Amino acid sequence: PIMDAARDDKKVIRYIQRLLYSGDNLLRHRAAEALGGACAVVGDRDSGIVSKLLQGLFYSITDTAAFPLGAFEAIGEIIGQRPDLYGGYTPQLYQFTGDVSRRIDALKALGRISKTQAPFIRKHTLYFFAFFEDQNPSVRGYTAWLMGNLGAHEARKDLEKLLDEPHEIEIYETGNIKKMSVGEIASEALNKL
Repeated sequence: PIMDAARDDKKVIRYIQRLLYSGDNLLRHRAAEALGGACAVVGDRDSGIVSKLLQGLFYSITDTAAFPLGAFEAIGEIIGQRPDLYGGYTPQLYQFTGDVSRRIDALKALGRISKTQAPFIRKHTLYFFAFFEDQNPSVRGYTAWLMGNLGAHEARKDLEKLLDEPHEIEIYETGNIKKMSVGEIASEALNKL
């Protein structure tokens, strides 16, 4: 129904965008996924409006007074669902991996994009190897998820080192959040190689 509504009225994007501010983590992820789908539909008719939305989301991340919780999730979904139109925005996410406070969110967004559009990120695989050594186990977990999605066989040894890590992180998949240990994620990533 949301996609049908987006075909008829591009204002649906604004309505869904409001849900990105939700304090409920699952609702925020579902809103980002729905926003990505609506933007994919609207992008066929008016890619400019979605480009402006993406620019606004990126700006909100850098503006300390306006940072919305779901900005990274929305960016990942929008690019992931229509890389033919918005793949050019992917490199902007790399700058946030250098910021310790935003690294995890940037890796999640890149991981989401890599699930459907690995070629946009695959050529930069070597950039992510340093994150296997990060002190934060969540960073290591999302790096493992990203590498698995990319099919980065050159990360095999680094992934094997994570197999016994018990720290749990949340992975959003098709409407649900599942908790997995870093070791489980590394194991899944190895199976994808």
